[in-house]
Amino acid sequence: MQTKQSEKSNIEKNISPKTSTKIDFINYPVDDLEGITGTGDEGVYRNFDFNYKDGETMFILIPKIGAKNWYSQQVTQYQGQDVDSMIDANLSKQSFKSLSKEFNICIFHTPKKYLKHTPNLDAPYTPQVPRKVFLYQYDSNKNIWNTIDTFAVNNENDEAEENKWREKMMSKLNSSDVNQSIVDYVRSKNETHKLILNKECDLNNDNLSDRVLVFSPRKIDAQNRFSTVYVLIHKPDKGLTEYSNSRIINAYNPNSYAEGFINISIKSNFFTIEENISTQPQQNKYTTFVFNKKNKSLDLHKLGFTTLYPDTSQDKEITYTSQDFGLVSFEKYDPKTIKY
Repeated sequence: MQTKQSEKSNIEKNISPKTSTKIDFINYPVDDLEGITGTGDEGVYRNFDFNYKDGETMFILIPKIGAKNWYSQQVTQYQGQDVDSMIDANLSKQSFKSLSKEFNICIFHTPKKYLKHTPNLDAPYTPQVPRKVFLYQYDSNKNIWNTIDTFAVNNENDEAEENKWREKMMSKLNSSDVNQSIVDYVRSKNETHKLILNKECDLNNDNLSDRVLVFSPRKIDAQNRFSTVYVLIHKPDKGLTEYSNSRIINAYNPNSYAEGFINISIKSNFFTIEENISTQPQQNKYTTFVFNKKNKSLDLHKLGFTTLYPDTSQDKEITYTSQDFGLVSFEKYDPKTIKY
């Protein structure tokens, strides 16, 4: 069993990437692409250099817009055809330089000095112990390779750990920077609030993952009564634009048996906050917001109320739109002061 100290010596984490190789990987030929489904999403591909030109080299191609979104686009583009065959044919025609416009390209590389020449075996070169494996990522803007991580195989027991490390790093690379930003965002709120809803969406329809989050105070009382709705829009530069409102969902209502917050439903660039505001009779409220792609703003779209009675003939449904309440932004919306 490995100790924590030996694990630490195996995985050398870099606080920031650093340039560390001058090997011309980007001009290697695209030989044998294979889709990787073990990462959780279609859309991640690998290519192995069977010539062992500079050692043992495996390329990993990860779509910049996210594997799930990218593969979904391919399914639409090649509708009625063998999607995987069409993808393979299209990618194999391109160079790594060309592919770097659409993919983040990473490499697992074991230098040749750590390999043994084995011409009588299926593989002409075999990794030796001890050895070091490098994980590089291509910076297409600067045309350089940065070191993301390294792993040292010091004994036979480390062989299995190396495979785990590769899987872990591939999974990490496949999760976008935005997902990590969201994880960090949630952690920053955890001390005073708890996450009660986390929904992935694409409100601005740019094929990049957005999020709608709802945080409730850990201590709910008269002073901390409202949950906060956060909308995080993924920007092309991998940053996040944040919108928030702490006046919509009342988490503290001791004088009512109403259920309160129910759910948030999302369709295209609209999302609706669903609440139960009364039990006798049963009354639900639906507050819908729309992402305005032209102005890059979140605005109130409509307010809906349904009232259900034991006698269904008395049921009522009322809807108010911007013609009733005017232009109201998500962040300025206040159910107590809005007029309709």
